[in-house]
Amino acid sequence: MFAVFPWIDPRLAGGDLMMLAILMIVPVAVAIRTGPRQHRAALARLADRPDRVVVIMRNGTRNSWLMTLAALSIVLGAPGLTLAHLGLTVPDAAGWAATAVAALGSAGVQWLGAHQAARRRAAGGRLRGEAAYRQVRPMHPDTPRERAWAAVFSVSVGFGEEVFYRGLLIAVAIGLGLPTWAAIVLPALLFGLQHRYQTWRGVLFATLFGLVMTVLYATTESLWTPIAVHAAWDLMALLVAPRILAPALDASPPTADPGAPAPTGGVLDPTAPPAAATTAPITAEHPAPPAVLPRLRSAAPE
Repeated sequence: MFAVFPWIDPRLAGGDLMMLAILMIVPVAVAIRTGPRQHRAALARLADRPDRVVVIMRNGTRNSWLMTLAALSIVLGAPGLTLAHLGLTVPDAAGWAATAVAALGSAGVQWLGAHQAARRRAAGGRLRGEAAYRQVRPMHPDTPRERAWAAVFSVSVGFGEEVFYRGLLIAVAIGLGLPTWAAIVLPALLFGLQHRYQTWRGVLFATLFGLVMTVLYATTESLWTPIAVHAAWDLMALLVAPRILAPALDASPPTADPGAPAPTGGVLDPTAPPAAATTAPITAEHPAPPAVLPRLRSAAPE
């Protein structure tokens, strides 16, 4: 049907497609509207728990798999929609090679950025986002148990969000007969808005990230590529980049960041990457630092 996604041609009646669209869009709209409030509520509940990192990662893992099960249940309940329409087919050797290269490239971007930032900070330079990094540092996994849960969380989020936003939403958009640009942009925009609790800067990055994942999906004709890249990005943001930056930042006093917005209350997503990377890992959960920490917000109103 679409030259960009030739393997997606769901054979569903208009009424079935509209019902599928409602079943998917309504929960997303509710999450977009209530996300920041739920984020603050979760913060208050976990503020005094010493195992809050594990709880956050465990809850995020659960939510991601619930999202995956919801998407797969919709496919099973719609005879004209198959896993192939979601890109969940086994790639050939070239597809696996492209997936590996893309995932390693995603990890390499964060690895290089973190090392460059650490060298710049060690030399006395200022890092954009340093204040945010120092606020979210308590939420980075430190113990083996926390790191294990962070790894499970990253992989689960990469799988669940790609299946839902890139796989299912694009397939339904095409089935509804939307223009090509709408089938590409609307799922990415909804994905971005889902991260409104990360402030509007987080929404912008998540939207751009979603568009990049869509390009990878369309290029390789396999959803496994964006799944692998998404998981690799979150793994680096949670487990590797903070460990690279911590020695340089902890060895010297905080440096004022003139580009950072002033704190106005609330919280900042603790899975946000450290100073060098100004992006937050793309997640389905609303992790948060302790309640006593302020949140850096963008100038745009929520």
